[in-house]
Amino acid sequence: MSIESYLERVGFTGDPFAHTNAEQEDRLGDYFVPPPYFQSVLGDPSTPKTNVIFAPRGGGKTAQRLMIEREAVGPDAAYLCLTYDAFAPVVASGGGLAAHQLELCRVLTLAILAHLQEDSVEAVFLSDHERQIVKIAAQQFVGGLGLGEYQAAVAAVKTLGDKAADFWKKYGGPVAAGVALLMKKAGLDDVNISIALEQQAQDSSTASTYYFLSQLVAIARKLGWDAVYFLVDKVDETPATTNNAEAAGKLIRDLVTDLPTLETPGAAFKFFFWDQMEQYLRMNGLRGDRVEIVNLGWTVGELSQMLARRLAAFSGGKLTSFNQLVDETATVDGHLLLVYLSHGSPRDMIRMARSIVKEHTRMPNEPAKISSRTLARGITEFSKESTLEKFGRFQSDFSRIPSASFTLTELASVFKISTTGVTNKVNAWIPTGAVRALGTRPNPGAKPLNLYGFTDLRIVIASSSESIGDVLNTKAIECGDCANVIYADEAELDCPNCGSKVVRGEARSLLDICGLGS
Repeated sequence: MSIESYLERVGFTGDPFAHTNAEQEDRLGDYFVPPPYFQSVLGDPSTPKTNVIFAPRGGGKTAQRLMIEREAVGPDAAYLCLTYDAFAPVVASGGGLAAHQLELCRVLTLAILAHLQEDSVEAVFLSDHERQIVKIAAQQFVGGLGLGEYQAAVAAVKTLGDKAADFWKKYGGPVAAGVALLMKKAGLDDVNISIALEQQAQDSSTASTYYFLSQLVAIARKLGWDAVYFLVDKVDETPATTNNAEAAGKLIRDLVTDLPTLETPGAAFKFFFWDQMEQYLRMNGLRGDRVEIVNLGWTVGELSQMLARRLAAFSGGKLTSFNQLVDETATVDGHLLLVYLSHGSPRDMIRMARSIVKEHTRMPNEPAKISSRTLARGITEFSKESTLEKFGRFQSDFSRIPSASFTLTELASVFKISTTGVTNKVNAWIPTGAVRALGTRPNPGAKPLNLYGFTDLRIVIASSSESIGDVLNTKAIECGDCANVIYADEAELDCPNCGSKVVRGEARSLLDICGLGS
């Protein structure tokens, strides 16, 4: 039976597991769970402020961006919303602050033009200098675009919906010709641009590009918006940055650390960054004292609610727990287990659920409910897939490590290399987010040994010869003080989150937590 047929049979009206990219989810508003700081990030357009949001991949960054975009759509929108998520022109130009400012000027100019195309009479409220700014910006930043570049810029203008696209459809032909026609309609065709302004438009220095950016923001506010929001996303999705947090940080560093740009009157920047970029950016000028920095992390309750709301949205409210798909004889709470093993990622939670359903529909004479064995098999298959995707070049090494926590001495024995060689391995693993320091392990009669452990239990599940139940029971324990789940084989250790002593036997295992009736 196909996945779609199975889902329909059990009561779904659509596939709740079909998409894990927020931009493809047309029902996002039905199951979006805002994190506690969301309203702060959304902010008050009358007093715009810049935010930097760090989150793991699949952690909900783009979903938040989309909800901010949706708040900006409509005739009464208080802020002009522009999304900056295409960096090829910046990369091609060699990067730098001026290159970023130029791209921001481009999309902002296009937004102003699209607005004037809809209501050209508003141009009369602009001063002569502002009219010159709009005309030279239209010529310099938009008129020279090719069709593909223009369409990419149109996609960034969120507040105006289809108005920006309608501008192209209406005028057609070369973009420059459409701009010229719009200039005429808005009464800007006869504006005489000063020589000084023309020269400044040709200047590619940071001072010049910032001048135009600040002027265009002021013009947008004069046309009726309280503020301009620039939403910056997907910095880590270029060919050079997709697996390199430092490269991603370097790409955006000049923009996110330039306070004059970030504090442009009437503008707010909302940066949505991969959490692995945080250390590099903080070490290279990110000012937490001047820019609000937040780390997106979902609680167990929030993720559980998110999954429940998603299931309800695709079933007309009939299904609100993954457990409704699981056989009643199962000894674990499948819904809660998905939450814990998602490693804080809504995307991975949905993908893992789909993996389980996929395994179930592959069975001959498929039963009505998912068995414990199928639940385990689906989790194992997804764990292997996830580990390969995220840590592919290290997977062969990880598969040789029999435990969730380890010392350098133990690894030297496993890999049969020197401690120096093992140190180099671990130092390469840590920046990927796969491994972290867990303090030390007592070493009677000698100096304590540095202890390391995997950050994601799915890495352990992917390689372990033990059953998932055994892994949950022996390699994942809960800190009683902060409820952080630690992946380790130690008899006792200090919680890396709060520092409290965690003693196996006294602490709950993840199997205890997810056991039915626990």
